[in-house]
Amino acid sequence: MRGLCLIFFLLFLICTACQKKDNNWFTIEKLDHKTYRIREKQSSQNNSSYLIVGDKEALLFDSGSGENKTGDIKALVDSLVGVPVTLLHSHFHFDHIGNSNAFPEIALPDLPALQTRLDQDSCIHLSEKESLSPETYILKIKKRCPLNTEFDLGNRKISIYHTPGHSPWSFTIVDKRGSYLFVGDLAYKGLLLVNNLEEYQNSLNQLIHLCDSSYQIYAAHGNEDLLYSDLDKIRLALKAFQNTKPSPRKEIELFGNRKEMYVIDGIPFIYDVTGNYLK
Repeated sequence: MRGLCLIFFLLFLICTACQKKDNNWFTIEKLDHKTYRIREKQSSQNNSSYLIVGDKEALLFDSGSGENKTGDIKALVDSLVGVPVTLLHSHFHFDHIGNSNAFPEIALPDLPALQTRLDQDSCIHLSEKESLSPETYILKIKKRCPLNTEFDLGNRKISIYHTPGHSPWSFTIVDKRGSYLFVGDLAYKGLLLVNNLEEYQNSLNQLIHLCDSSYQIYAAHGNEDLLYSDLDKIRLALKAFQNTKPSPRKEIELFGNRKEMYVIDGIPFIYDVTGNYLK
């Protein structure tokens, strides 16, 4: 009997350890009482999503990598807020749209070139080039979010801006009252992926003029937050690259393919005008 009890106890410990490991996939950081960063430190891209909460509704900026098949970011988000949650993507690369279909309310920025792609069922079909994945992604859109103007989540106003350069459909959230900037993949500490040099510089310019050094800048990747001055460092590095056309520093492997990497003034990046980093 004692042996049987010991077996049950050991099984209990194993199940508890497995459950703890699963729950630890997501690390929650409370930036303030209405703003959360949800990290995936074990993901291949070290992703972060952001939960921006108002009194009437909340906005989840990206839905995670989807690499932890047993994780439940929807349940996690619901446990943090008591208001309806709408999902908005910073862009459509695979590591930002995982778990999307767990969210019944998905918003699309009110950009005409995107809105015209909705089919009769209000779905947008993402290509391999857009998602950087051979999988088929279909997003059911329920809401539209205005661009370049504040809208209210309930005693909290935010704005969404189209900031292409990393991808054609990249977006940034600006919270002027909280002095927050959520930049997705436009800027972070690490290897940047550049699709369009002109658009990338214009997007950075736009953000530089929208905010100032008092803003906290949160990216979708990495462990280190950005300073306001980092936006201009990236812009100047891309401008210098555009003007001088230097040789690549080296070749690296990205998603199983060889890519040329450049480093200008300490800013590492890959420039691929096709935007298809899979090839």
